[in-house]
Amino acid sequence: MTVSVNSVTVPDRKLWQMSERGEDPEHDEVLADSVSGALLAALETLSPAEQMVFVLHEVFAVSFEEIGTIIGRSPAATRQLARKARAELSRARPWCPGR
Repeated sequence: MTVSVNSVTVPDRKLWQMSERGEDPEHDEVLADSVSGALLAALETLSPAEQMVFVLHEVFAVSFEEIGTIIGRSPAATRQLARKARAELSRARPWCPGR
């Protein structure tokens, strides 16, 4: 996967900063692979339901109401899963120095 953009944005949500465009395409590719690997490793710490809620809401900006319909839970329960996922990911950050 080659990424050479300044940032990745999904419906008005900035996910992470990448290096400057054109600065070093090889570095951008290595960085994108590292970020992808780190995200996958972090997501593995979550339950399947937490993974689904986190990815659908945080990455694709799907509403909690829609996600609740998909997974058969109330919007409140879906929000709780998202909260738990964010809390777990904030605890499990060996890939994010200084936090």
